[in-house]
Amino acid sequence: MATAIIEHWLEDYDRWLKVYTEHGPARVAAGMAGATVNQDVNDPNHAYVIKKDADLAAFKAFMDNPELKELMQAAGVKDIRVHIIGEGSVHDG
Repeated sequence: MATAIIEHWLEDYDRWLKVYTEHGPARVAAGMAGATVNQDVNDPNHAYVIKKDADLAAFKAFMDNPELKELMQAAGVKDIRVHIIGEGSVHDG
């Protein structure tokens, strides 16, 4: 499993969050439940959705869904960048 970080540039965070929240049942059905939403402290219209333990095949299918792309456009998503990272480890020296 990996962690998926979806970085979003938004027209309006509150507008996007309302749509994101309403879309919750579809995320659950696609196996994407449990993601956290994080707002950039310096730019309120820059947000991150972080999904730990992501099933990459399910994640890709979810992200490739044309309905999701339409929904993001309607929610005011200007751009996204997807980061997939593996497990980390602590190196305190």
